[in-house]
Amino acid sequence: MLSRHSRLKKADFDVAYKEGKVLRHPLLLCRCYWRPAAVDEAPRAAFVAPRKLAKATRRNRWKRRLRHWFYEILQESTATTAADQLKWSRCDFIFILTAQGRDAPPREVFQAMRTLWKRAIHSPGHNGSARH
Repeated sequence: MLSRHSRLKKADFDVAYKEGKVLRHPLLLCRCYWRPAAVDEAPRAAFVAPRKLAKATRRNRWKRRLRHWFYEILQESTATTAADQLKWSRCDFIFILTAQGRDAPPREVFQAMRTLWKRAIHSPGHNGSARH
């Protein structure tokens, strides 16, 4: 489970949502925002399941799954080199479930999250610095 300091707060969410780069997958959307170097050196994330997709219990279940999968991806990524960690250590991620994602098998949504993670880390122009 992600600790509280690994989750985005409202003000940080707003900045990441407005200024972050959008990466699309049919099952998920991801907004990535690279923070300035002076800020905390740990990746943070938020998970969104829009109200129009389902009732609260189903949305909450999806958000718990997304949070757990993000934690797994972070655990896998800690085995990488220090240079690779610099690429994602100052990132804020917002994962948004789509209508297709809601109806897809959970394993496929997890694979979509992994795909978006890799695309975010290797996106053109990312050099470990803040993006605006």
